[in-house]
Amino acid sequence: MSEAPIVYHYHRMSGEYLSSSLADADPMESGRWVVPASATLVEPATTSEGFATVFVDGEWREVEDHRGETWWDEDGNPIDIEEIGDPAEQGLLAAKPIQPPTLADYENAIQALVDTTAREKLFRDGVTLASYVSSTNPQWAAEATAFVSWRDGVWTYSYAELYKVQVGQREQPTVDAFLAEMPVVEWPSAAP
Repeated sequence: MSEAPIVYHYHRMSGEYLSSSLADADPMESGRWVVPASATLVEPATTSEGFATVFVDGEWREVEDHRGETWWDEDGNPIDIEEIGDPAEQGLLAAKPIQPPTLADYENAIQALVDTTAREKLFRDGVTLASYVSSTNPQWAAEATAFVSWRDGVWTYSYAELYKVQVGQREQPTVDAFLAEMPVVEWPSAAP
């Protein structure tokens, strides 16, 4: 009897190469070998990194293998890849999609700008500086008046431009790009 050939086993559903073994002799016919279901005598090629070897239509093919990776759906939800194949064909994204800023993101950034601007004049925050509009110290009152005028202009501009984004009259900017559009406060000159 000739030497037993090698049988290459693959997963019955996915076709993925699993293992190899020597064929068993056919108990019914001398000189023949048994090739079990989900197996072939066709030798698989070496698999490249990032691919799985799959038996399809009578031949071995390399199929993308992203198992163990995390991909994302269009809403930014993570999806753990558990099957071979290209996740992009299922509409998944290899990188988490960048979610556009929310109105709260803009508001928080603008408020931080307002408070940081107040700190330039050594006030704790914008609310504190604005409270000095009626100060008996003329320099503080002048700074507070300039600040309140600037702050009101910033918020007025911001809401008008964000409304344009909401109704499709302008592209949605990043938070940093939007902050760069804000006017600069014009502080009164210091008292002599």
